[in-house]
Amino acid sequence: MVRKDKTKENKSNKTTSTDKGNKAKTDIKPESTKDEAKDNFIVLIKAQTNKISPKSEGAIGFELVKDKEAILYLRLTSNSSSGNFCKTPVALISVIDVLKKQKADTAFTSKVIKDVFQGKGSRNSNNRSFLMAALRSKEIGLTVADKDKPMSSKLSVEFKAQSDKLLGMS
Repeated sequence: MVRKDKTKENKSNKTTSTDKGNKAKTDIKPESTKDEAKDNFIVLIKAQTNKISPKSEGAIGFELVKDKEAILYLRLTSNSSSGNFCKTPVALISVIDVLKKQKADTAFTSKVIKDVFQGKGSRNSNNRSFLMAALRSKEIGLTVADKDKPMSSKLSVEFKAQSDKLLGMS
């Protein structure tokens, strides 16, 4: 009987939010649906990018989101192959502040961004490399692969302009 009531309720409330809710349930795990329903983020960019290791297969999903106070965050959302990661959003300004401390023409590893992750699961080693992959994406464009050491990164030539552009989305 409870199922019938829920079915009737869903049929009578034919709204886009219900439709999105049903779609979200099929695309992501139920616990993620709960988190997304209560986090009140507005998704500004949703994309996928390759992992940073040339030997790794699969893609990393990520989002640039904004909260109700217009604070921007990067959030890892998916991994099409193996490897756990933390879905807790990371403040974009924290990432940019860490990157600003890097020398423009010097390669660095993903370890430089380890402290931007906070909370449960924040110390997972995949977090850093997965976030670095998002930072290298064409949508974010803050870093690029070092040509001599592909696992290392450098600031992109457009770092300053791209930082300003992204921060301007708040």
